[in-house]
Amino acid sequence: MCNCSAFSIYVHPSRKQCSSGSDCNHFPGADCWHSHCTSGGVRCAYDTDCRLREAACIYARCIRLYQPCRVSADCPLYPVTSCRGSVCVKQLAQSRECSSQYDCLQYPGTVCSYGRCERAEEIDCVRDLDCPSGTVCRDRRCVRRRPSHHPSQGSECRSDTDCLSLPGTYCVKGRCLLVEQIGCRTDGDCPPEAQCVNGRCSKKSQSNECRTDSDCRLYPGTYCVAGKCLKAEEISCSTDNDCPPGTWCINGKCAKMSQSNACRTDVDCRRYPGTYCVFGKCQKLEDIGCQRDSDCPAGAQCVDQKCRKQERCAKDEDCLLYPRMSCINSMCVTVRRPCTQDSDCPYRPHTACIASRCEKVRQPCKQDTDCVFYPDVKCIAGYCAKDGEKCTVDRDCPNYPATRCVASKCVAVGGSCSKDEECPAYPYLECTNSKCQKVPAPCRSDNDCDQKPLRECIYELCIKRRYCNQTWDCPFAPEVPCKGNQCVSLVGKCNSDADCAVYGSRRYCIKTTCKGAPENNNNNKNNDNDTGSGSNNYIKDFIPAQSAV
Repeated sequence: MCNCSAFSIYVHPSRKQCSSGSDCNHFPGADCWHSHCTSGGVRCAYDTDCRLREAACIYARCIRLYQPCRVSADCPLYPVTSCRGSVCVKQLAQSRECSSQYDCLQYPGTVCSYGRCERAEEIDCVRDLDCPSGTVCRDRRCVRRRPSHHPSQGSECRSDTDCLSLPGTYCVKGRCLLVEQIGCRTDGDCPPEAQCVNGRCSKKSQSNECRTDSDCRLYPGTYCVAGKCLKAEEISCSTDNDCPPGTWCINGKCAKMSQSNACRTDVDCRRYPGTYCVFGKCQKLEDIGCQRDSDCPAGAQCVDQKCRKQERCAKDEDCLLYPRMSCINSMCVTVRRPCTQDSDCPYRPHTACIASRCEKVRQPCKQDTDCVFYPDVKCIAGYCAKDGEKCTVDRDCPNYPATRCVASKCVAVGGSCSKDEECPAYPYLECTNSKCQKVPAPCRSDNDCDQKPLRECIYELCIKRRYCNQTWDCPFAPEVPCKGNQCVSLVGKCNSDADCAVYGSRRYCIKTTCKGAPENNNNNKNNDNDTGSGSNNYIKDFIPAQSAV
């Protein structure tokens, strides 16, 4: 019969597991517990609750172990136990894996060895180096180091295990220090179950419940929010009113502000994320008043007289204040501002002044009616755009090269046509290759113009010579009249053909006026009795007339 102790359960040796107490009758006083015949024992939560050295807490009871064994199956309550070093020991659960001694603090009496929390005396060794920090090798087993003097706060250490005899201390830079003595910048600088508050590590309560801020006095720098003591930066917010006194809502989190947040430049405000230096003070974006975008810091814009951060977007509907804001160049920007002309509108050419408001344009289109603001806006080169702005050269036009400067106004080019008159701003535009294009310019004489097709220099434009039935068929009528079914420009007085050479090689003196040659048509020879005073012939050369292309 065994000598059972009241301090632990004795597992009787048996090759057969039990199912009821009757199976254990051959062990007087024994009962069937977890399929094993056992005697005695007390309740426990941790191994340290068991007073006998060879006992361990298993299934909330102190179980006597260290029975001789060859394999783990020889051990009682296997697989909770296992055979190690020829004796039965408690097998720690897989959940007790560790990466440092911190991870084993929840399992009193254990140390981190090869990634698992184990009791030191369960670790085999040959020399001290085989044992975890804080233990030494004795009789081929690791045992806790016993210092020659009683350790005190600030004692030397290699790991937290060396500080276990000083409750509440951790090994920091080779010294055992209390939690509150450890400096920090972030929670990661502190031991587990501690947090960084005001540059010092502070213990986290297992239950940091509260009703008022005064309940959080044990946790400096924390506030009572929703029944929990929290640091300011852990508190979510939408406005300043959501934050405790002395803190502001910045980027969705409460943040402390210095009593003196003076600044000279934005660089001085880096310790207050989301603020900018305005009038010598670090201010949040939404606290900055404005009249125009230029009053706001970079990356912000003026909305309702307050600066707002510009948001990224893919389409107009992504913008929070759409349709007052639109997506331009992947950023939400303010539109519909008052204007008197296009130049008053920012973000040109993506905006234009329409009905005294800056509106977004340049939406994709196939025809004019696809544009929301048609007829003020037309479909130009596949995009809704406005023309008619004042200009001096082509590049003054915001939609260049889809628009060109014609007669000091931006006019759309490239439209389909079959004749010159179908082009806008005719005769400044002409139909060439079935597209409306700008008439070649400038010129001083016909010699400056390409003669394929034949052209005349009229008002510094190289105009194609044209058929006509009446003067109003001619460009720039009545200054350019119809003579002999040919539009002719009347340029300069003359007495002979030689006087007309300055206007081009195909100009002749007819009735004291230099004219371009008429169409080669015999029926026109006697029209108006045109004869050159400097020539006996009606015309010196016949020039084939060119039709519009």
